Amino acid sequence: MHQPSCRHYAVQRNVTTTIGARGRLKLGKFLSGLVELSFCCSTGAGGLAIGPTLRWTNVVPEDRCRVIGEFKKLSDWLDMRRESEAIAERLKSLRMTLRRLYSEKKASPNDVDTGGLNHLQKFVKYIVCLLDYEFMTAELVSSTTDIILDYLEIGLRCDEPDTRMGPHKHWRSFVAKEVSTTLATSLIMLVPYGGKVAVESTRIVNCVAKASDPVLEDVAKMMAYADSGLVFQHALDNGIGIDITPVARAILSRSLEDLEYQIQLSPKSVLKKTFGLTTLHLAVDWPQGLAKLIMTDARLFIDEPADLAPRGWDYLVWPFSYASVKHCAASLDILLSAGCDLFPGDDPGEPLSVALRATSADCAKVIATHLARRRADLFTIAKAHLAIIRQYVSRPQHNSTDNIPSAGVVKALESPESSGSALELDAIAVAVCLILDDAKVPYPKELRVPPILKDGVYQLPLLPPNFFPIFEACGFQGYNHRDSEGLTPIMSMVRWLHPVWTVTVPDDNSAVIPWMIKHNCLDMQPEDPLRLGLNTHVTGWHYLAMFTSQASREYTKSGEECVSKADPELLEHIQTAAEDRDICSCWCNVNGLGCSPFSIQCKTYLNGALPVCRNRFRHYIFRHGKYKQGESPSSQQTITIPRWQLEFLRLLTFEALEMTHTCCKATSNKTTFLLEIILDCEPEIVRRIRGEPSEQDRARQLDALMTEFIGQLEATDMSALAFEQFIFGYWASRIAGLYAVSGEVVREMNQVLHNVKTRK
Repeated sequence: MHQPSCRHYAVQRNVTTTIGARGRLKLGKFLSGLVELSFCCSTGAGGLAIGPTLRWTNVVPEDRCRVIGEFKKLSDWLDMRRESEAIAERLKSLRMTLRRLYSEKKASPNDVDTGGLNHLQKFVKYIVCLLDYEFMTAELVSSTTDIILDYLEIGLRCDEPDTRMGPHKHWRSFVAKEVSTTLATSLIMLVPYGGKVAVESTRIVNCVAKASDPVLEDVAKMMAYADSGLVFQHALDNGIGIDITPVARAILSRSLEDLEYQIQLSPKSVLKKTFGLTTLHLAVDWPQGLAKLIMTDARLFIDEPADLAPRGWDYLVWPFSYASVKHCAASLDILLSAGCDLFPGDDPGEPLSVALRATSADCAKVIATHLARRRADLFTIAKAHLAIIRQYVSRPQHNSTDNIPSAGVVKALESPESSGSALELDAIAVAVCLILDDAKVPYPKELRVPPILKDGVYQLPLLPPNFFPIFEACGFQGYNHRDSEGLTPIMSMVRWLHPVWTVTVPDDNSAVIPWMIKHNCLDMQPEDPLRLGLNTHVTGWHYLAMFTSQASREYTKSGEECVSKADPELLEHIQTAAEDRDICSCWCNVNGLGCSPFSIQCKTYLNGALPVCRNRFRHYIFRHGKYKQGESPSSQQTITIPRWQLEFLRLLTFEALEMTHTCCKATSNKTTFLLEIILDCEPEIVRRIRGEPSEQDRARQLDALMTEFIGQLEATDMSALAFEQFIFGYWASRIAGLYAVSGEVVREMNQVLHNVKTRK
């Protein structure tokens, strides 16, 4: 065996070779268990060993296992993002609970679930992979590893792969991977957070590795996200022999001297793959090595996808995708400077969109800079062939290119400064590429702009809003350009999800609101070219309000029930700054006015918000509500009650009276459960409902109750807390009284029904 200082250490497999077979026999329903028979033969290390083993394992479903129940409780609690000290104490308490359950025979360490996973594997999957980067302290790691070591002393291992497929629940939500071996699952802790990996995280992974018999290809899949150098180092630290080439070992060991030696020794060795990964994939988080490889034949792999891809993430397989996910701006710049294609594959636009969703602001700036530079280079080539292009587009059959007038493209190329907003530069670039292709004018493939960008780069579905200022600073306009459905870029729910639900960019989306206000993004109204019934009188404020009542984290990292310091500011914008109203006609609105952004937010909360989001929104309303004077519902006289309190109170009373809305409605599209579009109420329905005598009676009752409630509210200090006490005090009691059982009516019913018999 080579010594650790040797170049070829860990290049070949361990000298000791073990061949074995393991079979499981599941007993009938009278005996819930598995009989596991193993037979193995080991050679090397000076001899031959043959050993059969027989083990009885008890199968306990998750819902019946007390130990897994404790794991789930702690897992749910971890979702609240508590402080590291509190997590460490809970883990210590869990350790004592586990010992008690085992000593009292309420559970057995040999129990497995119906999928064959033991308690050590379940602990890693439920608890370890939910620990946040920011919480990693020595005390927390010690509390975690103590439990793992307890299981190791008992004799449990993580050598049984879990072959079930599905999304992996984890706070780094952009990573959706195959649920696979426990070691591969734990490697998610080596995913860079803000470009770094906590040293404490490596201690936990190292502890799991000691208990694992890894499936190397399965581990290799995680190299797309984790620090591949650290993954390889853990293999060396734990004596795991990896059959890789010397050049791959030089890359993974981060030795520039070894890499130069191997390239000089065998220049073609850079073309060999390791577990389906090219040498560029292995080096994306090592800029010095990547720069060296780009100057060799490895450059041929610059647009080569990895053969291994976690299930569901086929768009994150290119070298630039790896660099984006790992937040390595230097490597990303190296790849793009070398001509890396940002629109590869059969579905151009998706790889870039997914990469932007998972990357950092620094990487987004690199991408935006190179996109702008490439667009300028494309226009330079087009201007050099302007005579050919002008002659080509003058033909009748080519007077239009993808709904973009070719004559307009020629004019824009001749004088870009006068092209105006009618032809955005992104759309011009798409048209130029189509014309150059048809005219057989050659140009570098990395300059190609796919048709998906004809509505602008801002319409990439996963481009986070906090990156909009970055692209605008690089010369990209079109942030208010509508797509084929008539919606502007900010009117897309999915682009708000990642930054709001993921702790990697906690406040960026709220911080971008002033930029959006300055650039009129929130004042834009949708159009309805497809006649879907969209409400075309709402604004971006209404859509933002609808989204914020759905996509908010429940707790801060310190455990306080609030999303982040920026969320109250965002709520204040919606409550007080957004004065826009549509033209809806509904008795739920104050003064017969249309729906405001705040009323849309409240209706989404009451009728359409996901159950997990409702307590969050209630907290915002009653803890962070601002005080701005509103208007009396009976006159234009200004009163001291905040406007948002009047709107919220009227809507609650409207719902309590079981009245029917005739205003717009937030609706989900056909492919997701999230509310994404705002539809108008059909005029016929509005006329029918508002014409019903019973509805008109309840409307008069609503106005009377509001007059009463306003009088009561004016007697308070009108703070958010006072409003909460009023709602759950006087208001709740008054509404309950409307539906109280009347003793007189009951007596009359008894008299009418006296001696009345019914048939069975």
